[in-house]
Amino acid sequence: MDPLEYSRYARQLVAARPELHDELERAKDSGWTREAMQSFLRERGAGDESALHSALRRLRQRVLLRTMARDLSGHAGLDEVCGTMSALAEVAIDASLEFLEARALAWSWSEWGSWVAAS
Repeated sequence: MDPLEYSRYARQLVAARPELHDELERAKDSGWTREAMQSFLRERGAGDESALHSALRRLRQRVLLRTMARDLSGHAGLDEVCGTMSALAEVAIDASLEFLEARALAWSWSEWGSWVAAS
């Protein structure tokens, strides 16, 4: 069963980014794990805010596509689909908080009531 037949989103995504077709092939074997999501983000780094946004967007596309394919083909049950979506949300929140915490540590509140770079 080809999930692209049943999802306009999947068709448009794969048409725009053909490298994502690999996710459909991987869907036959396994879904995304929390550890794989974290590894994906670590490999892409979060040097700046736009890099983090881009990495999170690419991760979301890959996880949604593979999970959708597994769901539509009957390879994933409701527990896997819900668990994967919850893990994606938690990984995204954790990565965003880590990024923001690192930035916050680089700034401090000055005695004059404004933020300044920590020395």
